[in-house]
Formats: sequence, structure tokens, C-alpha cells
Amino acid sequence: LAQMRQVLAEHPEIRRAGVVTVGNAVLGPVDGCSVVSFQAADARDLAHRIFALLRTLDEEEHVDAILVQGVGDAGAGLAVMNRLDKAASHHIRC
Repeated sequence: LAQMRQVLAEHPEIRRAGVVTVGNAVLGPVDGCSVVSFQAADARDLAHRIFALLRTLDEEEHVDAILVQGVGDAGAGLAVMNRLDKAASHHIRC
């Protein structure tokens, strides 16, 4: 979450951000940026929902940027991280 805050602080042009966290993690309010948040229960839940969440944030919420909390590469986490790499092919990944 600290990396997400840092990205938003370093990019003041992001006025509306979509944030996807895993488990109990919550980003909370960010100065100068409205945040639309979604939570996934775990890596497996995120693997099942990631593309729907990305589409919702992009097409319905009209965010300037989407930040997704990374998950470990074990089990479903590997699938999630591969999908995120492909979805963010020309964007920054932290």
C-alpha cells in the first residue's frame, strides 16, 4: 500500500484512481485524488475477478490509473501476476 501511495504522490495528474487490494488491506483516502476501491478475498478470488474489475474501473468508473496490490507467485498468485503483466504491458509495475 505504501507503493500505491507513493505512485499517487509522484503522479499528481492522477485525479481519480482505481485501487484493487487483497485480503484486509485498505488504501484509504489520498490527498488530491479520489479513490475507487475494490477488494479481493485472496489471490484465487483476484484471479477469477481481475479482468472484470479492470473493465469496471476503466469503462464504468473512468479512472485515470489503476493500481492493483501484487500477490505472491505461488498457486493462483502466479496466474494473477501473469494476467496483470499482460494487462499492464505498457505501464509501470511496482
